[in-house]
Amino acid sequence: MNVPLPPGQGDAEYLTVFKDILMPVAMEYGPQLVLVSAGFDIHRNDPLGGMLVTERGFAALTRCILEIARATCGGKVVMALEGGYDLKGLQDSVKAVLLEMTGATMTCIEEERTGRNREIGPILKSLRRIHRSFWKCLA
Repeated sequence: MNVPLPPGQGDAEYLTVFKDILMPVAMEYGPQLVLVSAGFDIHRNDPLGGMLVTERGFAALTRCILEIARATCGGKVVMALEGGYDLKGLQDSVKAVLLEMTGATMTCIEEERTGRNREIGPILKSLRRIHRSFWKCLA
């Protein structure tokens, strides 16, 4: 599912999209394996991405993915590193993801959702309208 977000979105916005749209759809779909093409160009220091996601945001997004995998496919997750253009941000974000995947950290998703959270209500409403005929969870 493609979710177009305007530049400047950060942890809270991405987690809201994950919790309110993507996770319910993934749970309804019920994958046998969760495969992630893990790009980090939405990192706040990436010169090309235009987004503001932090290392903690990536950890919380990983927690969402792990929850989906545990609930639907016995925890089977494959993550393939796609890229990112700020080497320090990439390094720190990959480390945060790996710590989350190994259970060394357990990031609280709701805590990370309470950030700046720009108004993305119209985007969520549009996604529900477009996809509700395909996904009962969005009706």
